[in-house]
Amino acid sequence: MIYSVIFAEGGLGRDFIYIIIAILLGIAMIGGAVSTLISLIINSLSGHKKETKYYLMVFGMCALITLVISGMVCGSL
Repeated sequence: MIYSVIFAEGGLGRDFIYIIIAILLGIAMIGGAVSTLISLIINSLSGHKKETKYYLMVFGMCALITLVISGMVCGSL
């Protein structure tokens, strides 16, 4: 609770929000990469051939979903 108050008041510095944004983007990239890798493995095992565009869309959607979820978790603290 006290960390939320310090963050809301700006007690950790003006540039602290950029650190939070970088952490959330890192989490989103990792989430997208893991989801794309899982999709690639599943499609390889089942014998389906997909285009690169498909995997880019999977990466984008999973990264966006991970970013929203991690943002909600971080915002609720």
